[in-house]
Parts: sequence; C-alpha cells; structure tokens
Amino acid sequence: TARLEAEPGHVNARVALGVGHARAGRIEEGIAALTAAVESEPENPWARRNLAALLGKKGRSEEAVEHLQVAVRLLPNDQQSLYGLAHVLVALGGAERVAEADDLFHRAIDADPDTELAEICRKELSGIAHREFRGRTGGAPRMDAVMYLAGAMKLFHEMPPEEVRKVTFEIAMLGMKGFDVNDPARKYRLRSLPGEFSGLHLVCILDVGMRLADPAADTGFDLSREYEEAKAL
Repeated sequence: TARLEAEPGHVNARVALGVGHARAGRIEEGIAALTAAVESEPENPWARRNLAALLGKKGRSEEAVEHLQVAVRLLPNDQQSLYGLAHVLVALGGAERVAEADDLFHRAIDADPDTELAEICRKELSGIAHREFRGRTGGAPRMDAVMYLAGAMKLFHEMPPEEVRKVTFEIAMLGMKGFDVNDPARKYRLRSLPGEFSGLHLVCILDVGMRLADPAADTGFDLSREYEEAKAL
C-alpha cells in the first residue's frame, strides 16, 4: 500500500496488493486491485493470471478464460497459466473447450513433468478420457476393453513374473503423459512386446499387470466392470 501511495502507477505493487487481499480472504478487494493493474498494463501476465484465479472463485469463469488466454499467450510455457486455463475450460464444458483443455494439460505437463501440478494435470486428463470412454456406450461395459483385458490375462498367464513386471513397468513409464484411450489408432510401440498398440490396449495390459502385482492397485482409469467381464470369459 505504501508503495502505491508513493507510486500510484506501479503495476507490480498493485498485483502484490491484489494477491495480499486474496490471501486474507478479501476476494472483491483483490479483484479490484488486479483489475486496476490489468487496466494499467494489459500485457502483464501475472496480473492477468492472478485476476483470473479470483474471478474463477466468484464463478466468473468466462471472464477468467479471457485473462488466462492472454497469460498463456504471454507465458506459453508457464505451467500454472496453462493448467488454470485448461481447468476453467473443462468446467465450462463443450466438446471444443474440452479438446482445447486436453492440449493445454499436455503442454502443462511438458513444461515440467515432475511437479505436483503436472500430476494434477495427468489426473484431469484421465478424467477427460474416462468421461469420453464411458460416454460412447452410455455407461455400459466396453467390449473392446473386455477383449484387450482377456488377452492380457492370457498373455501374462503364460509369461514369467519378471517379464510381466518388465512389460508393466515399461507401459507405466510410457503412459506418464497419458494414453489416448479414445483413439483406436495403433500408434504405440514397446520394447518388451512385439507389435503396435492403441492407447486403450496398453491401458488394459497395464491394468492386468498392476492387478497381478497388487489387487488393490489403481491405474487411475476405472476398468473394473470390463475386468469382471474379461474374467468371466
């Protein structure tokens, strides 16, 4: 506040003031300070990003998107801006927005794969994939997944345990950025198994391998109904 009194046009001081208000729970005051910062310096990505976060808390998602789009344009590799825009787009819904969010989540992961935020992005991607996966059958079990799971059960039954672990580990590492389970194209290769695989096929093999290692294991993609159907086969 003292800095603003001395230099009313100091944008970073306005950003800091807005963030301070937000941390103290004074959301409206924070929005006012950050709005003033954006008006003074429209190309300030930090003002845009922080203002978007507060607008999102007040349910003003459409406005938040506008500010986050500017922040991403100015900071194309900023993980927090990429995640923030993707998250709001998913919340707003619609096929085009969700498709854009999917790309943004991947960009956020690529920006720094080892952060906690990258792991959150992976979970968000899994949620998008799972909703589309289930939506294609109205919630009924996916028979393509059932057959992939049954094939994996047979494959691993005939394979030494150390080979099972090798295959499972390789797929888990390959899937760190997420598999496109809704694209039937066989675009993945493994060193430990011959052939080419779709994303769903690899997720099914991974699911069976992890269940063999630990029946309570969670791949992050729910195939429990398909797994029971595969066992019945």
